[in-house]
Amino acid sequence: MAAPTSGGEKGALDYIRFDIETGAASLITSVQDARMYYAVAANGLLLFNRPHGVSVVDVSHKNQSPREILSSADTYLDDCEISTNGRSALVTRALASNGSASSASRRRHSLDLINLESGTAKTLITADWVLDHAHFSPFDPSWICYACGEPKRYKRLWTWHATQAPNGKPLFKQIEENGTKFDIGHERAMFNKAALVVVAYGTESDAKPCGLYEVGFDGTVRLISESNRDFHCNISRDGRWAVVSLQGAFDHLDSTAESNWRTQGGMYGFSDVMVVNMSNGKRQFLYRATNSRSGQPYEVQPTISPDGRWVLLKDASEKRVIAIEMDLSKLQSFLG
Repeated sequence: MAAPTSGGEKGALDYIRFDIETGAASLITSVQDARMYYAVAANGLLLFNRPHGVSVVDVSHKNQSPREILSSADTYLDDCEISTNGRSALVTRALASNGSASSASRRRHSLDLINLESGTAKTLITADWVLDHAHFSPFDPSWICYACGEPKRYKRLWTWHATQAPNGKPLFKQIEENGTKFDIGHERAMFNKAALVVVAYGTESDAKPCGLYEVGFDGTVRLISESNRDFHCNISRDGRWAVVSLQGAFDHLDSTAESNWRTQGGMYGFSDVMVVNMSNGKRQFLYRATNSRSGQPYEVQPTISPDGRWVLLKDASEKRVIAIEMDLSKLQSFLG
């Protein structure tokens, strides 16, 4: 996990390793000007980005100096991802047409694949719109998922493949024949098939139904569970269950969340976390969390541990990561 440095140094982040079972924590490294985006490979290699560079550090060692693998003063690094085997990385970055990388003048965007052993980078996609949420498909890493970070273009979901989609392939038709539109996001590639889970937001969409969807790399779209309040989502390794955080508290009438849901608790808003059965769409309440009124870094964003025993989330009022141990017998009964 990443947290503002305990030393109080402005603009610095501590990267911390902690044991879910015992709660024991230890410092991996402290980094100046790091962004709140990072990814960890199965071999313990942690990738993180600064505004103009990408570095790696091994989580099995303490207080080590990060190794920079990419530095480019004329580009601004938006997002990053590391492959499961720790050999490759993805970065999305922006370069202004006048050579300036300042946020006010960014114009050209790219998705780059980096060989972490050699440090060489290959541009896979260029666009005149923001590229976001790039990540490898864990089911088949030759497929890369990414997103358009400009909602009003209504072409959020994309995937790339060297031979089957070398120019990028859009997924999920967001504008219906009658002109109504889906606003979708917070996508995550599934572990057990060539597909993603994604949320269609009830607060921003006039097309229906909203809720949790499964979208195949072949373009198939399947509604998993209808909801007008879904916000973030994630998926288990076996694909049998998902977790979603809501915009506000769970509502049996499934009304759309009020616009002030982020401030209904004062400096934060309630965000209930639900477990979703992927086969029949049924839902079960798990936990009432709180979401920051200002968004990150305390949006709830639940995730499931690789062994399926834990759901981890961020809580704004607690200002920490919370790990919820699942009752596996009850979970199996819910899944059927």
